[in-house]
Amino acid sequence: MVKIKITTDKTVDSTHNFDIQFSMNATDNRSFNQADDWSYNSSTTYVSTSAITLANANGTVVGGTAPVTDRPTLLSLARQKLKHVVIIMQENRSFDSYFGDFPGANGKSNAPAATAYSCSCKDGSGVTHSVSNKYYNPAKNTGTLDWDFPHGNGDAVIEMPAGTGGLPIKNFLDRAVASRCEYCDDAILKQIVGYHTDSDNTTGDNTLYNYPMHNYWTMAKNFILQDAMFESAPSWSKVSHLFMVSGWSAACTANQAARAAGDYKYSCTDNVNDVNPVNLNNGTGPFYLWDNITHLLTTHSPPVFWTYYKGENWDYLCGMCRANPMSCFTGDDPFLYGDLWMPLQYFKSVSDDQTQNFVGQSLALFYFMTMAGGDYAPAVTWIVPANKVSEHAGIPNNIDLRWGETYVTAIVQSIMANSYLWPSTAIFLSWDDWGGFYDHARPPANSGYGLRVPGITMSPWVNQAGYVDKQTLSHDAYLKFIEDIFLEGKRLGDNDNRTYRRENASQLGDLLNEFDFNRTPMSAPTEVKDVLFCWMPYY
Repeated sequence: MVKIKITTDKTVDSTHNFDIQFSMNATDNRSFNQADDWSYNSSTTYVSTSAITLANANGTVVGGTAPVTDRPTLLSLARQKLKHVVIIMQENRSFDSYFGDFPGANGKSNAPAATAYSCSCKDGSGVTHSVSNKYYNPAKNTGTLDWDFPHGNGDAVIEMPAGTGGLPIKNFLDRAVASRCEYCDDAILKQIVGYHTDSDNTTGDNTLYNYPMHNYWTMAKNFILQDAMFESAPSWSKVSHLFMVSGWSAACTANQAARAAGDYKYSCTDNVNDVNPVNLNNGTGPFYLWDNITHLLTTHSPPVFWTYYKGENWDYLCGMCRANPMSCFTGDDPFLYGDLWMPLQYFKSVSDDQTQNFVGQSLALFYFMTMAGGDYAPAVTWIVPANKVSEHAGIPNNIDLRWGETYVTAIVQSIMANSYLWPSTAIFLSWDDWGGFYDHARPPANSGYGLRVPGITMSPWVNQAGYVDKQTLSHDAYLKFIEDIFLEGKRLGDNDNRTYRRENASQLGDLLNEFDFNRTPMSAPTEVKDVLFCWMPYY
């Protein structure tokens, strides 16, 4: 028997073990620090039951039950166990701004030290705004109303300069001031580098509503937090939502008669700036003229049912929100009927599919909450928010991040409370772009990714509660997961002229690695399912 030694450089709880498998050959040279035996049991593989470092929600490094299974077996089990995937996409927050202080995560402590910052300018009314030699290092932000900082493609390019180490704070401050002179203000610039924690109390009174990160941190502590999730492209919400459903953002021409016949090829090129649907030369449209994931789901044999739910406003003070969440919706949000957060309606393939075979649809979120109380759900569900519950920063609009957290919690709880849905569902929660808030992490070089955003996976099949997943991920990973579970691995792009498959990118991690389908499925954690998400005492 051949033995090698592995260690970690941290204290490990030896009562928690899990199996790991990897290949070695005679030229491998792997060194570790703390001894633990591995047994050589085949010609190429060493297998051990060994404690491996996982950072739990309390910051303690522990072992975890996370067996690494070969991917074909893992995928086969996933197809058996998971019948529903729900993607909840909120708005405009960086990872550091929400989870920069989360134990075990790659957070604010890895940000480079700020240099002295100064600015001075006159606004449109001739008023001078200035800051002199201030140091804007990441610091707690206990407020829940933030300014809307610039977050377009041009801003992302400047905020992510070439180099190594953490992204420079100064670039984020410069972009804000360049976009609006009024941002040259000490209190406002502090918001850019501010971060929230689950212990923040906004008013000092003892109500959960005044702990704005409590619910999100509770979800992360009970399930899986991704600390290397990047937006798919360095750009703003419309582009991010296009990537969410199609894996692409493109500019198209409509000068070919074939466009009207549903030929989506040979007319589109990459565009991650300001993308707009185009009218076809027969006067129909406007349409996005490339393929999207719902077309693959609809035309699959058999069809895979999907629904795209558009948010409605939520009364965050609704006294019935625990007993009857549906009573707290206040109607559709007209803001969503454009293509900004729900561009799916403008894809020509969606229009054609719904004319020929009505497999999927866009509905008000009220219907999701109704459905979640029954015994039916689509295989794939996307949920985008109404403006007021989006968490999109913008003090003039008074969008309070607590409203969005309350709304998301209600959605998650509706799934967990359903004994039909919860055992067969994976919930992915993320934010579409960074919103101009500081994040120190660089995306992989030449990946095309944008800034880092939070991501949380919730399912009874996650492999370790409180696990911080450090795989490199982007929102492309959601498409890959859907394609692998429901479409036998078919990739987007066969029906348009894109030249690459983002789901196959070498740097993209695999969400399947967050699951263990050999475990006993988790019951919905009481701390999440019964969390007091209304304006109620926090005890």
